[in-house]
Amino acid sequence: MKHNLPNKRKTALAFLLFFLITVTSVKSQETADTTKKVPEKPWKITNALSITFSQVALSNWVAGGEKSISGNGSYIFGSKFKDENNSWESTFDLAYGQTRQGDSKNIKNDDRILLSTKYGRKASSKWNYSILASFRTQMLPGYNYPNDSTIISDWMAPGYFGLSIGMDYKPTSQISVFLSPLSGKLTVVKRQDLADKGSFGVDKATFDGMGNKIKDGKNTLWEAGGLTQITGTFPFNKGKTILTSKLELFSNYLKDPQNIDLIFENTLEVKINSWFTARLFALAIYDDNSKIGTDTDGDGTADKYTAKLQLKEIFGLGIGVKW
Repeated sequence: MKHNLPNKRKTALAFLLFFLITVTSVKSQETADTTKKVPEKPWKITNALSITFSQVALSNWVAGGEKSISGNGSYIFGSKFKDENNSWESTFDLAYGQTRQGDSKNIKNDDRILLSTKYGRKASSKWNYSILASFRTQMLPGYNYPNDSTIISDWMAPGYFGLSIGMDYKPTSQISVFLSPLSGKLTVVKRQDLADKGSFGVDKATFDGMGNKIKDGKNTLWEAGGLTQITGTFPFNKGKTILTSKLELFSNYLKDPQNIDLIFENTLEVKINSWFTARLFALAIYDDNSKIGTDTDGDGTADKYTAKLQLKEIFGLGIGVKW
């Protein structure tokens, strides 16, 4: 709407001004440290595989309850390159899990594909000029449980592509603060039935008075805004306990910039021995374009859709190996 344009311009100008001030301060704060430390091995490759299980079995149990079984698996590949002036970090994260309660069907409880890569060029001892690219989707259909006949998500429905340019502040080797006033986000909804409903923020289909579709819903949504990404890895207990956290905040300059999209991901791993690991994964998401249906009139059908904070927590004990 026209009366919102000034506020959007102010938000965009504020991000750009902050970016310019940051770049200027980086060059002015650069010290005359002539100590050059080039790592012996510029490339570092890591692999982490985790498989966790949990089970409850009951027979003639007076206190009541139901048997259950669940299994989750995850694989994370990481690569890091660093020399005197350049750095390049990439991550591939794959996870899937199912659970069964009683005699019901298996229900998916985890499903994600995440790929991110970030290149940095040294600006000072703690600042890099950086570019960040990311991709996120899922493998298999998701259903509106307990109704397992209604698909609400699928492979590339949604699929998220991100590209951001900015500055990366690294006060230590374990912490990174990436600031980007120039960030683009592309949402893809490959399934036409979901696109026709306007799922994940795309423009929904147009229908006539008889309910006949006149125009297909759009399969893509483009957003331009500002991104902040904070990541950290914190080892404890001589490296036997590791907390990994990542916080992403995105503001869309083009529509409702005050509604900040949020992804807050935390993984706590406790190494029991060389094979077994206890793992706690917690994820919080708020996406202004991901609406959740609510039945307000009690007829069994969702008639009101609003964005809500999404929460997920997975805890398990299983095999965890790294190489």
